[in-house]
Amino acid sequence: MSLRRQIGWLAVAHVRNLACAVVEQCRSRRTASGEYESTDRAGNTGPVRPNTREVDLVRLLGRKNVRRDIWTGPEGDKQPATVLFPGTDSEAWVFWKNDAYKIPADVLIPRRGRSWRTAEGIHIGATLDTLVSLNGKHFRISGFFWDYGGTVRSWEGGQLDRFDPKLTVRLYPTADLATLPDSDIDAISGESAIVFSDTPALQRMNITVVELIVYLEDRWR
Repeated sequence: MSLRRQIGWLAVAHVRNLACAVVEQCRSRRTASGEYESTDRAGNTGPVRPNTREVDLVRLLGRKNVRRDIWTGPEGDKQPATVLFPGTDSEAWVFWKNDAYKIPADVLIPRRGRSWRTAEGIHIGATLDTLVSLNGKHFRISGFFWDYGGTVRSWEGGQLDRFDPKLTVRLYPTADLATLPDSDIDAISGESAIVFSDTPALQRMNITVVELIVYLEDRWR
């Protein structure tokens, strides 16, 4: 089994215990669809923990799988980071406290990182209906089409609420917006808008997960 297969996991299961690390190396199991899912139930030690340094990641994963780069975030904010498995479907970005590469602050899974999956089944490409099913009820999302658009703002007390604020989920439409009426776009757009997941316009836009952020310290990106 390749090194990437062995550690290509996002184990958000430990967000239930906020004192634990939230990104861990877990016993792996590949599903029929080819995705990896966490089977961690025993607290296995993983590549990114609150005391992991960049040098530790290089030693564990190999230099070719660990690279420094600059992440361009909302509002054009640029931040130094360490990229794990760059250019692959296991890509993940580690951001560091004080940009010192010694204390990880949070881990971002970008649109490319389709191999990452939470223990509950949240992953890049997961549909809106999947999230509603996992949560057990509808939830609130910030309005779309601005820098922080499509962020889940509240799970409304559902099953996924226990991860807040240690996990951020961001969504985006995959439908061809040019084919939709302006009224649909207006209904979900803007910084001040709060959209519920049962909004009819969302159902016509094929909303999916495009970004996950796991927080290893208490702060909001």
